[in-house]
Amino acid sequence: MAQSVPPQFDFYQIRDTKKAYYDANPSLKSTAGSGYKDFLRWEYFWKTRIGGADSSTKGDMRTYGINLETLQNAFHKSQLVDLTSNWQFLGPKNILNSNSPYLQCIGKVTAIFVDLLIDPSGKTIYAGTESSGLWKTTDKGSHWKNITDQIPLLCGITGISGDPFQENAIYISTGTNPMGLYPYSFGIYKSLDGGYSWNNVCPLAPWMGNIITNVVCHPSIPNMVFALFDDKIIRSKDGGVNWDTIFGKTNTPFRLTQDFIYRKKFLIDFEFKPESLDTLYICSNGFKGYGPDTKWHTAELWKTLNSTSSDVTWTRLDTSFASRMVSWRYELAVTPADKMSVYLIGVDTNDRQRLYKSRDNGKSFIQRNIVHIPLADENKLELMVSPVDTSRLYIGGGFLYSLVDFWKKLELGSGHYDVRCSYIYNSGSSASSDTLVIGNDGGVSFSPAGGNFFENINGEGLNITQLYGMGAANSNSGMISAGALDNGIFVSTDGGWSNPLACDGGNVVVNPSDPQKMFANVWGSMDFGYNIIHTTDAWQTSSGFGSGFAQIFHNEPSSYNRPLLMHLYNHETLFTGCRNVYRTINEGDNWRRVSIFELMNNPVDSGAILSAIAIAPSNDSIVYAAFEGPTWSSIIRKKLYKTTNQWKDSIADWVDLSFDNISLGCLSN
Repeated sequence: MAQSVPPQFDFYQIRDTKKAYYDANPSLKSTAGSGYKDFLRWEYFWKTRIGGADSSTKGDMRTYGINLETLQNAFHKSQLVDLTSNWQFLGPKNILNSNSPYLQCIGKVTAIFVDLLIDPSGKTIYAGTESSGLWKTTDKGSHWKNITDQIPLLCGITGISGDPFQENAIYISTGTNPMGLYPYSFGIYKSLDGGYSWNNVCPLAPWMGNIITNVVCHPSIPNMVFALFDDKIIRSKDGGVNWDTIFGKTNTPFRLTQDFIYRKKFLIDFEFKPESLDTLYICSNGFKGYGPDTKWHTAELWKTLNSTSSDVTWTRLDTSFASRMVSWRYELAVTPADKMSVYLIGVDTNDRQRLYKSRDNGKSFIQRNIVHIPLADENKLELMVSPVDTSRLYIGGGFLYSLVDFWKKLELGSGHYDVRCSYIYNSGSSASSDTLVIGNDGGVSFSPAGGNFFENINGEGLNITQLYGMGAANSNSGMISAGALDNGIFVSTDGGWSNPLACDGGNVVVNPSDPQKMFANVWGSMDFGYNIIHTTDAWQTSSGFGSGFAQIFHNEPSSYNRPLLMHLYNHETLFTGCRNVYRTINEGDNWRRVSIFELMNNPVDSGAILSAIAIAPSNDSIVYAAFEGPTWSSIIRKKLYKTTNQWKDSIADWVDLSFDNISLGCLSN
């Protein structure tokens, strides 16, 4: 008998419910910050990682976590093949976007820590990434080195904290949490040698759907460590040997409200009152429901005055102003310049940022400002206060702003937009000497002057780009192009890299007979939307194929990163796929549908989309087309098709090659 998959782990149930929400609100699909692009990313990531042909794990996202755990266990038991193969890093390397405003574009940084204990000059910096582990520099970013490859760490870095009493003692929290829908984590790791060896002091099974969103050492008590674990706070009094839960226990009043079936709130930030042993502030995210429940589930703010005791008690603080602001997310900040104050920012349902300040340890809050910072949302929100000047605040989201007498957008120089994490310190006496270290979607930026200017400190060795697809020219081994998450299209000519196009880039095809001609999937671009674009000069200029081609993707469901391939010999002929196969014989000027799969007997499931297309090398009249996902139902649905007459003047004739329990994600020429 097939097991029932809990709703919070069921990919198909979550996807279909979320998709129905956006289909009912189509304007959100083209609205920045609506979450639609994040949803498409989530779907693209998970659809090839869910439960396979065994019907007992149909759609179960925990299958991926189980396999991650098996892989890591095998690594630790030396059961894997030799991993010392002679790989050469080709790129992309530390460059800036080739078009104004010339932004960083190396990859997403999600956690930052500056080790001032071992290096008061601030040159020793740790950078955590979404998919490439932890990196360290000892020369303020001129050179970076990965220090977690030996674990191996198979998820993101969410937090970094240094022990204030022990040099080179570092804790990192781990996890990946796309859209708050089934996160996974390997727990908390500790290093005693500056990150060159690690011990997992709080191991988690990645298939359980948990995440550690941050970790921090107590500033005044040796060996006391706190971590945000889902909707709980865990604490260790012995440097990570033992842990207890001090917030979020079942059957206690001190826990977040959880009343939505598909996702839950997570604690995302905490701050200690400066020079206090016991006062701790914590806050969570919030979200808007969908499917059967479309109400807002607001973020929450809590405080304890006895965080180090054996019986910790808490007070919820946001109820006094929650009626005025239902928030996607809160973020906290404190400053040693004013030990009694705590600052709070939240994103309301109109995507405005509301800034609150309490002067009495959180007993009451006064709203100071309402501001609109573009793209500051559930996924991107940072708040900092100058360590020496309470009038100087910094808010990060899609951009970075500072507040003195009025809000000012800071010029990040070459710094990428989309601020993900931040660290602030000050070795002087005025806010003009505030030092800001910013992690963003393009790498790491550094400002030693209160944000008046920023330096790109990606340096050499920070190899963290997340690629969705790539293409190369058989006729020219030095011509490579690749599409990257958040960082557009890269191109390399004989080892020299450039980044001429800002967007999210996907699969890329390079014309082998004329390598300057390329085609790529892109999305999120102001100019092209979700489309296929092409270039005749290696992306120095580019264009789409007009509204007629774009309409294909409005009329048919398609993958976030569609199949895209070029004919083996006739390089003016290309294929792509949505629900059906499309072909051009003139480099994209005109496209023709060569299938109508929905009209065949016993067609594919409603909403099914193509995941792969291939041309037979021996006979270019033969084309294969595969739909994503395996067959689940008792009726064998068609998943793999073949035509032997793709050049037919009318719609080609297709036959079904599917058989029971086949999972298809890739076809090869």
